[in-house]
Amino acid sequence: METERKRPGPILVQDRFPELRTRLLELLRSLSAEDWDRPTAASRWNVRDVATHLLGGDIGMLSRRRDGYTPPGKPIRSYQDLIDLINNLNDTWVRATRRMSGPVICDLLEYTGPQVEAYFASLDPFALGGFRSCACLARSGPRIDRALASSAADSGRYRPPSAVRAAIFRSRARRIRTRPAVFVPRCAGG
Repeated sequence: METERKRPGPILVQDRFPELRTRLLELLRSLSAEDWDRPTAASRWNVRDVATHLLGGDIGMLSRRRDGYTPPGKPIRSYQDLIDLINNLNDTWVRATRRMSGPVICDLLEYTGPQVEAYFASLDPFALGGFRSCACLARSGPRIDRALASSAADSGRYRPPSAVRAAIFRSRARRIRTRPAVFVPRCAGG
């Protein structure tokens, strides 16, 4: 006789993202000028690039989803069109923001963070889609941390709250098991 598998209940973590952002900003504000230029696991990007990628995610989330803005561009007709669009947006944004100083990046992330969190709080947590930017935030902080670790003892300054890590892991597992046709792009750059 087969035993019926219980589906895990939802893990609501929206309330954890302010702490996640606070920890990330503490780490970024502690960086030296040299630290901002260190390479990361995202092979083409340094610490500054990963941080500005997060800022671009915030600005895109607020502009496109919260404000309903549709930027100009050609229609997406294929999977490759989507990949090309994402890669082009990321490349253009990261190259343009390389002119920003670390303190400016931190100030802008501090400004956009509460707005993104308020937008997320306004969403139905049980609807499909939505919290992609938060997952990117939870993965990018450790990338920055690893880039800064000069020894094993230095690693681990930035760690997303355990409930956030668990939710990301479970959402990936569910997506793989139950919705294999759903495409959710990973954070670019690595």
